[in-house]
Amino acid sequence: MDDRDRREIVDALHRESPTARQRILATLDAFRDWLRQTLYLIFLKTRDDLEPLWAWLRLAYA
Repeated sequence: MDDRDRREIVDALHRESPTARQRILATLDAFRDWLRQTLYLIFLKTRDDLEPLWAWLRLAYA
């Protein structure tokens, strides 16, 4: 995953409501499902190593 992919994920999260963002980032499974539905090509690139990305995003939106 490169910086452009990270930016696309952050942009997509910003388009969500605060409540939806909280739900998306609540669990790794919720984040995985959202990413698969929202940014499938990025999901394919990152699916084997999503936990560090999810943890970083949780901290960023805490």
